Amino acid sequence: MRIRVLGVSLLLLTMVAGAYGGESGQDVPPVTVDRSAQHTLESVRVGDTFVIRVRVPASYAVSKKKYPVLYVLDGDKCFGLAADTAEWLARAKFQDFLAGELFPFIESCYRALPEDRAVAGISLGGLFGAFSLFTHPTLFQRYILIAPAFVRDNRRLWQYEAEYQARSKVRLATVFTAVGSKDEPAILKPWAEFSRLVEERHCGGLQRLTQMYPGESHISVLPGALSRGIRCIYGK
Repeated sequence: MRIRVLGVSLLLLTMVAGAYGGESGQDVPPVTVDRSAQHTLESVRVGDTFVIRVRVPASYAVSKKKYPVLYVLDGDKCFGLAADTAEWLARAKFQDFLAGELFPFIESCYRALPEDRAVAGISLGGLFGAFSLFTHPTLFQRYILIAPAFVRDNRRLWQYEAEYQARSKVRLATVFTAVGSKDEPAILKPWAEFSRLVEERHCGGLQRLTQMYPGESHISVLPGALSRGIRCIYGK
């Protein structure tokens, strides 16, 4: 499919936990995104209710083909564009929710390709993406990790990366990661160390692209990095 603004072929999906969606307190009509639908999914594994917002390409209604899916974390902030998340994102039970509940739900409701999933997240969402890359690499095949909060996981990610490296099987994945030059040192230093570590070890099967955005902060880096990341992971 084509998304005219980005020129990328994909089926867009984003999600946000209902508990974190927030209410404006104002009686105003909701903003509707063209060719989008909203679902509510109650998770047994996570113990939370998720609002799932899905946007399909213009060709979806007139074709029978299946599409790749981009799962955007922190959907309340990213849906109009395609971000702080709750602590539970970087945990194995959220992976269980994805594999056991969300993916089957989406792939039963839409013509989605189970072998071509992507994830995008900022800060803790970016940490979750990296966590999944090294602990459950079959969940996704493409990753957009924006200003990932590696420091928040007490650098355990380095251990996960070492275990990933020690495994003999090669996992094919494309990873785009980006930060803003004006982000906090607590974000910039681990990001640079992580990028250097992966490059030095030549992690088998990983195609890695990194970018630093001059003058951008932890939050302001999101729009440009998300747009660029989508184009990079889909080879556009």
